[in-house]
Amino acid sequence: MRHSLVSIRTPAALLASVLVLSLLPSAMAAQGGGMMGRGRGRGMMGDSTAAAVMPIVHDLMTNHQKLRRTVTVLSNGVRTVTESDDSSMVAQLQAHVATTGVLMARSQDLNVPPASPTLRQLLARGATVTRVVEHTPKGVIVTETSTDSTSVALLQAHAAEVTELVNRGMAAMHDKMMPRMRPPPR
Repeated sequence: MRHSLVSIRTPAALLASVLVLSLLPSAMAAQGGGMMGRGRGRGMMGDSTAAAVMPIVHDLMTNHQKLRRTVTVLSNGVRTVTESDDSSMVAQLQAHVATTGVLMARSQDLNVPPASPTLRQLLARGATVTRVVEHTPKGVIVTETSTDSTSVALLQAHAAEVTELVNRGMAAMHDKMMPRMRPPPR
């Protein structure tokens, strides 16, 4: 089985990745789960992985109008460029990309209801994806490829989902989340 490859192209990207790799396990253990990481038990947001990831996702979605994104669909994956003129958004983008890289390398699910089925399947297949991350002064360029056709389709579908989140923010997240949280009809 092929393992995920993460290629770091800048010193800042290396530093951010090392920081995320070193802090994620302790942040996950310290948080102990909770709704958006705020200590309310495991609840809606799943486990400690969610507690470590969701606050950044929430900030990115709340401030989506400060982000811009382009996606190039490749025959074997995607190349995405996500940027902002706001330095705090840039830092959060770079941290988020580093964290998701760790999750993909571990084939680890986020364990959160808002996560799309596409993302869950993609994370489970993380070992089939090659990921090249480049930090820019305004954000991040991520090229994700695979020789596995299912993973390629998932990469392309998830890139479209993330673009919708960048364009519509929390409204897009709620549209995706709410149908899965409703009880089935009787």
